[in-house]
Amino acid sequence: MTIPPSTGMPAQACIVVGVPPRPRNVLIRAGVDVARRYGALVLFATVDPSRYAVSAADGSTWSELIDPDSDEPAEPTFDPEVRRRIEGLMSGLGVEWATRCLVGDPAAALAAFAEERDAAMIVVGTREPSFGSGFREFLGGSVAVHLAQRQSRPVLVIPLHPMAKEAPLPWEAS
Repeated sequence: MTIPPSTGMPAQACIVVGVPPRPRNVLIRAGVDVARRYGALVLFATVDPSRYAVSAADGSTWSELIDPDSDEPAEPTFDPEVRRRIEGLMSGLGVEWATRCLVGDPAAALAAFAEERDAAMIVVGTREPSFGSGFREFLGGSVAVHLAQRQSRPVLVIPLHPMAKEAPLPWEAS
């Protein structure tokens, strides 16, 4: 299902779910559960940070690659494998849903999309606790934290890799 251009007013309430490249099923199910409770449409959105949005004076927009020498396709697309997983999880649930591929900074792109769609909420997951994810968070920051600080919609953060209470947090490990 594709999303029609915004008319300024959504046809029904919607929930934006930020979908990373390898989403955990618990994130998808949590977004669906919230949408079901709201009677809302679920908008699963991925963000391609290797691209940026370009707007022309006439209002048209498109995306360009940050690296012009890249072999990436001309336009960003929602990963077909992830879409098939979502289709499988959504089958028979009776919840309307759609996918959208966004570009740019993940937090800014999700916030702008939620604003455009007048979403009731943005749902994102935590990162896997590892040195690599901790380093990425140090460099770019947490998408959830950026969303919570830089836009006005509620942000629901789903713990994807809960740690034992006695385990050190990734930033506490030495």
